[in-house]
Amino acid sequence: MDFGKLEQTDQVDFSFKNEPSINSMRLGQLDSSSKSPKIHLGGTAWTVKEWKGNVYPEKIKPNEFLEHYSKQFGTIEFNTTHYRIPSIEQVQKWYDQSNDAFKFCPKIPQSISHRNISERSIELMESFTNTILHLKEKLGCSFLQLPPYFGPDRWKLLQGFLKKTSLSLPLAIEFRNELWYKSPNIFEEQMNWLHENGFYPCITDVAGRRDVLHLQLAGDRLCIRFVGTGEDKIDFKRLDLWTEKLKSWIDQGLQEVYFFLHHPNNIKAAEQSVYLQKLLNSAIPELNCKGPNLNLGAESQMKLF
Repeated sequence: MDFGKLEQTDQVDFSFKNEPSINSMRLGQLDSSSKSPKIHLGGTAWTVKEWKGNVYPEKIKPNEFLEHYSKQFGTIEFNTTHYRIPSIEQVQKWYDQSNDAFKFCPKIPQSISHRNISERSIELMESFTNTILHLKEKLGCSFLQLPPYFGPDRWKLLQGFLKKTSLSLPLAIEFRNELWYKSPNIFEEQMNWLHENGFYPCITDVAGRRDVLHLQLAGDRLCIRFVGTGEDKIDFKRLDLWTEKLKSWIDQGLQEVYFFLHHPNNIKAAEQSVYLQKLLNSAIPELNCKGPNLNLGAESQMKLF
């Protein structure tokens, strides 16, 4: 992931600043009486060869990657769908090969998100929705990643598109253009609109673009994209901060979080998932958050003897 990437991050202020006060009001409107909160941890791919022998068994076959990934992690930022609309047959295979409790979070195809939104975009979105809904109960929160050039001057266009989007597909929005954040009051009004119309935010925590860490909540769900720096000392402190923040939001009524860990080193991504899992389960005991077992590969090898 090159968006917001910095080579030197030791001088970056990773603290959380200026959480909007309206979050408390939005959270207070949620009915949390009938649900237990959930935080799903995951990465961005399951075909990670570096995990063979630790996260995965050493002798894993290519067609077994998804099965083992979905037993170890709770979700995935599913980038495959960003490049094409899959067939119903392919979606059914993903469903059949994955663990019962697993949640897919598909990215909206770039043929929709990275083009001028038009009637054709609405047709494609309808086709994508009808196909991806075959994931049934394994469908988590899909998300629309707006390109960097898609600014607030296109807000009305985005509104019109979202109004015509079926709410049967849970959808979070990631705003990348810097101008969204130049007028905080206007951006808050836009987030209010998402909240009132059943859409969710996607928050990105990345070194080189601290503005996209906007901390705006809408609805009872949230997608977080955490981009590691490559330095454990820095990233572990950042995960400490996220644990505190998520506990605060869940205590106030937030129900479901999808937390995706990006990292230049996939082994570290797994290690940091374990670290975050332990923090969250300790801070919020009712979660029972799933994270990878880094000894699985060794245990699998021992069974051979």
